[in-house]
Amino acid sequence: MVDRNPLELLPSRVKARLVKRTQPKWVAPMLATLTDERFSREGWLFEPKWEGERCLVFRLAGSAAVALMVLSIIREPLASLGYLLLFGFGTIVGMMLITLILSAPFAFTAVNLPKFNWRLRVASGLLSFVFGVVLIYSIGFAEGGLFTDAPIWQPR
Repeated sequence: MVDRNPLELLPSRVKARLVKRTQPKWVAPMLATLTDERFSREGWLFEPKWEGERCLVFRLAGSAAVALMVLSIIREPLASLGYLLLFGFGTIVGMMLITLILSAPFAFTAVNLPKFNWRLRVASGLLSFVFGVVLIYSIGFAEGGLFTDAPIWQPR
């Protein structure tokens, strides 16, 4: 496999302007700009809004973003396929291990402590329900929620 740095492909005048910084945790979305007519630009996605035009920038997070970055530097199709298979296998095994760890207390108490198991199941169900209700309220109906007259969405 050939190690290629995509920054090496940039023209020297562009490389001279590069500044190394850490990735921000949150970037505020671009606000709508009033325009007289619609416009478009290759490589960009513009969303028509009643109050103007808004440019949308999409960014992946987590391991899927890393997988896509790695795939962009792998030039061999079979190596890319192998990487995707390994990535998918690792993801599935990781999810299985997390599920096993979370289910272990329920499996152990079902056999050894049946009354405690019932209480544990009720408590976890109630906790999940309350968390869902709080999440629905905070996203949908609290100040500027998605189901209000003037929705505002900014992750905290």
